[in-house]
Amino acid sequence: MWKPYLKVIAKKAGQAVHVLDRFHIMAHFSKALDEVRAGEVKELKAKGYEPVLTKSRWLLLKRPEHLTDAQESRLAELLQYNLRSVRAYLLKEAFQFFWGYVSPYWAGQFLDGWCTKTMRSANSPSCCSLIRFSISPRA
Repeated sequence: MWKPYLKVIAKKAGQAVHVLDRFHIMAHFSKALDEVRAGEVKELKAKGYEPVLTKSRWLLLKRPEHLTDAQESRLAELLQYNLRSVRAYLLKEAFQFFWGYVSPYWAGQFLDGWCTKTMRSANSPSCCSLIRFSISPRA
């Protein structure tokens, strides 16, 4: 969310529970994924590797159901590589299952498992910020 907004909320209503909606959470995921991708593009270029991530930004940021046929085949090709960007993409897409839970208990179980997987992937500081962003102490 917008940092000035968060500062005002913290100052005026410090005890308030801050709930973020799906849009803002997924926007944060997309931002972190894009940071991972951009960093990896620079790293691969510097090492002289084939530019497999070139023009892949929207492939990784779009929801799979919104991809064109050409984009789907390009994404399938990209998913064959063991790249941090691909792992971050898969974690972002796996998180989509969270929105289907009705039970707070099972949603919490899913979130715990997802966070454990994300921490084990040691993807990058950006993905760790996803976890810090999405986890707060639960009652």
